[in-house]
Amino acid sequence: MNEITFRLEGKKYRLSKKHVLDSLFLVAPKPTDKYFILIDGRPFPPKQVLATALSIPIVNFTTSAANAILRRLGFEIQTVGGVEIHSRTESERLFEIYLQTSGHLNFEFEPQMPGSATKPDFVLTWRDKTIVFDAKEFQATPDDLRLGGGSYDPYGAIRDKIQEGRKKFRELKQYPCALVLYNAGKPLVDLTWEFIYGAMLGNLGFSIPFDPVAGRLVERPVLSPGFGPGGEMHREKDGQPINAQNTTISAVLVLQLLSIGKRRFHIQLARHRRKLGRELTYEEYFRLVESSRGTDRDLSLRELRSVTCLNPYARIEFPKQVFTGPYDECYGPVKGQIQRVSAGEQLQKLELEEQADGVDPHGILVRSAPI
Repeated sequence: MNEITFRLEGKKYRLSKKHVLDSLFLVAPKPTDKYFILIDGRPFPPKQVLATALSIPIVNFTTSAANAILRRLGFEIQTVGGVEIHSRTESERLFEIYLQTSGHLNFEFEPQMPGSATKPDFVLTWRDKTIVFDAKEFQATPDDLRLGGGSYDPYGAIRDKIQEGRKKFRELKQYPCALVLYNAGKPLVDLTWEFIYGAMLGNLGFSIPFDPVAGRLVERPVLSPGFGPGGEMHREKDGQPINAQNTTISAVLVLQLLSIGKRRFHIQLARHRRKLGRELTYEEYFRLVESSRGTDRDLSLRELRSVTCLNPYARIEFPKQVFTGPYDECYGPVKGQIQRVSAGEQLQKLELEEQADGVDPHGILVRSAPI
């Protein structure tokens, strides 16, 4: 059956199995309770499947309604414990999709490498180079959702993954090795390039000029970003780096689902505000949201991309020309500072539009930082 028509909470819908599958392509499954649908080897709760396909809140319908609708579309509803599930992690699945959509088809998953007892997650042959990847992800745990207070370390979780990658690459030092990171929903894990380099080179901080004669800060000081202690890519003594370590990791690669529809919507919103000379009312705002559905400004539109963070201490340089997709970025050392060294054409175009319309989607901490 290609398409069905049904009513849900008094509203009429049309839905096809293909649309359901397409809508889940870049979506991570939520934890299953009793029922699930196996899609591409991944168990999805039926309510998540239907809510995603229809773009409606999950609380708007019952599990029984979701099961009935999805059965009509030909999906098999299974119960937890009734089948053993073997599936790749989200980071592995998304990185494979990323490689395929980027045109990198000459790769293997978990191959046996000569002289190594461990199998890397991916091996990519690019031109005359063999590049090794280890995919790691951050998953939410019940402890993450408990209320409470305490200190926050933005680097600890990333540094733990770097240590895991170091062990995985121990017998693969003859290759450029990249650690692939993906956040599948863990709170307080920020994988923007500033925090990746903070984990690699030391806690990110700012120095403020001080006048010792006057005993006060310099008026209108220029803040200078820099890296403090704690970096995983060098050994330290008294908080100062003394020599490099973890040099087998040539780069840290971050997989992201870039919200390009949301960013384009904010550009359109800024233009509407300027045209009206005021803020939009709630009604005007939601009309703009509705008119954006199905366009390149649809708030749900996302693009799978990578951000490559080159290790300045790498034993073997990572070939930064490998990942140059339309929304990809690459950061690395330039004249003693960490800067963006390349960006995809579509990303640059989007940033120029945002700049012209006064939209700042990033809240970027720094544009560069000295090594």
